[in-house]
Amino acid sequence: MADKEQDKRKINYRGLILEAIKLIASEREIPRGTEKDLVQDFLGFHRVGNYEDRIPATRECKIVLEHVFKYGRADIVMYHSDGSASVIEAKGGL
Repeated sequence: MADKEQDKRKINYRGLILEAIKLIASEREIPRGTEKDLVQDFLGFHRVGNYEDRIPATRECKIVLEHVFKYGRADIVMYHSDGSASVIEAKGGL
């Protein structure tokens, strides 16, 4: 009996994904990323060695997300091995 109740509570992820794909296709518009998506993509690319070509990055660079300063904040701060830093403010959408 407990197995039947668990089966009823299982979420049909495949169905949800297909439904979302159909909805996106019907809108005929590519969903736009948010600031959080951009920041996570940047971090993910850095972790696998696919560096942004406009920022002098190496494997030794350290990345801090959502860094708070005395007079503001930055979405990404990249501390370079030579002691310099790059500050990035992400903007969502196009």
